[in-house]
Amino acid sequence: MPAEGSARTRIYLVSSSEGLAITIGDVVCFTTDGAGVRRTTGGTSTDAGVYVGVAASNVAANEGTTTADIRVLTTSTLLVYDDPYQIFVGSDTTSGTASPLSLGKALAVLSTGAVGSTGVGPQGRSNMALSAISASSGSANGYRFKLLGLHPIHSAWSTDFGAASSSGETRKLLVMPAFPAMRPVDLGHVTT
Repeated sequence: MPAEGSARTRIYLVSSSEGLAITIGDVVCFTTDGAGVRRTTGGTSTDAGVYVGVAASNVAANEGTTTADIRVLTTSTLLVYDDPYQIFVGSDTTSGTASPLSLGKALAVLSTGAVGSTGVGPQGRSNMALSAISASSGSANGYRFKLLGLHPIHSAWSTDFGAASSSGETRKLLVMPAFPAMRPVDLGHVTT
């Protein structure tokens, strides 16, 4: 979810053949033909879609349409936070926890959630998470967000308070798009 900034949203088309449901908080990218958006699949090399933003509404699997009026939000179109300078609140994973050493690095988005489950998370929201383990070579498309810091709700980076755990606790991180479509992609980005 947006932490601060404009929280600008726009409506995007989703193909009716898009087999993965898109839920609030899912990271979305352009389809290969550029006619719409889809949920990212996670990973750092397998997902080549250009980053668009973060879903602010839901579209059920196979319920989109590329012929809708993009001026009207419906159950077939998707509202997306797409400001390239938007600051978001994200969560790390139990196996890829962030630390002060991760600051400024680009983090990988994983389609597996912060507590190891897939699909839709609590309250119908995204179950995607960020991995700091994959942060050492952050120029691939899968590295969607740059780590700005720890959310102020936490008092320290210490793992004894608010770190990701198998019981469902996740640490909240402040992140922003690392390589949005609105800005040039910096393939020379170094994070090590």
